[in-house]
Amino acid sequence: MHLYPIVKIPLEAREDTEQLGSKPKFWVLRDGQRWLFKEARSNTGEDWAEKAAAEIAYTLGINAATVELAEYGGRIGCISCNFIDVDAGEALVHGNEIMAWKVTGYDKAKIFRQADHTLENI
Repeated sequence: MHLYPIVKIPLEAREDTEQLGSKPKFWVLRDGQRWLFKEARSNTGEDWAEKAAAEIAYTLGINAATVELAEYGGRIGCISCNFIDVDAGEALVHGNEIMAWKVTGYDKAKIFRQADHTLENI
C-alpha cells in the first residue's frame, strides 16, 4: 500500500516536450491544468525525493510546487503542477540562472558535474 497514490497519466494527456534540463520530461494535461511529468532514472529515488521535498515545504508553510508521484506508459516519475501565471506577467527563473548572477565563474550551460552546486553557493 502506498501512502501517496501514484497518478496514472493517460497516453493521450501528453502535450509537448520540455527542453530544459538533463532528464526526459514533458507536459501533460490533468484536470484542465498543465503538469510537468519528470521521468525518474532507475534506482535514484528522484521521484519520491521530489514528492518528499514538496510535502516538507507544504508542512512548513513554504510556497512550493504541488508534486504527485506518477506513471506514464509504464515509466515511473512525478508530476509537478505548473504554477506560473503568464497572463499576470509571471515567468520562471531557473536556479542555474540565479546562480549565474550570483556565483563568479558559474557556467549555467554545464549539465553534468557542476562543482559550483555547494551548500554555500545555493
